[in-house]
Amino acid sequence: MNDEYVDPFLSHAMQVWKKELGCALNFCGSENVAHEMTTEDVTAFIRISGHIEGHVLYGFNKDTASAIVGKILG
Repeated sequence: MNDEYVDPFLSHAMQVWKKELGCALNFCGSENVAHEMTTEDVTAFIRISGHIEGHVLYGFNKDTASAIVGKILG
């Protein structure tokens, strides 16, 4: 995916995160990969379609993923 689309996407994703979860997201970095990968952690896979197409993967360790779910469910 072209870098000119990545920064605006991440900026908006961070705004949604803060609004929905009530805390800031500490962004550690991103990388453009040509393949899908899995880890031992919890991975959220999001497909983007339309004018721009691609996939976004968010990786979290199990403790963080559990805290996110707890926050969402109240």
